[in-house]
Amino acid sequence: MNTNQTINIAIIDDSAFDLRLMTQQIRAYTAELTAKTGCEFGLYPIQSMSELRNFPFSMEDMDIAIIDFYLDQGETGATVLDLISDVCGKCKTIMISQTQSMQTMFQAKRHGPVEFVHKADQFAIKKICYFIETVMESKYSMTSE
Repeated sequence: MNTNQTINIAIIDDSAFDLRLMTQQIRAYTAELTAKTGCEFGLYPIQSMSELRNFPFSMEDMDIAIIDFYLDQGETGATVLDLISDVCGKCKTIMISQTQSMQTMFQAKRHGPVEFVHKADQFAIKKICYFIETVMESKYSMTSE
């Protein structure tokens, strides 16, 4: 097993429940990927903009950011996208939202390349996990099969 291969994932959501649930589901899935491929995954749940601004690791080290569109204190995921794109050009992003508004999706996409997943989509977590696997395969030229 090659432990030098690591994918770092920031999960940014102001809802404690959504953040906890998403982190648990992604942790379970990435544990399976680690068993199959040897690739390690660092998961970093972040619940607020102030927590993100005081994040002890550099966003440069993030490979994936999963970002809720509407955050605390009137902030949006667009702010986070701008922050990430300024610091980390290689970071792949997924925007998640309860809102199904096309305007929300277009607003997010104006801030850089981003996948968009609706939280209420019954396949939302599958889409996120597939995205994670795609980033792993692209970064390390490996497959989970």
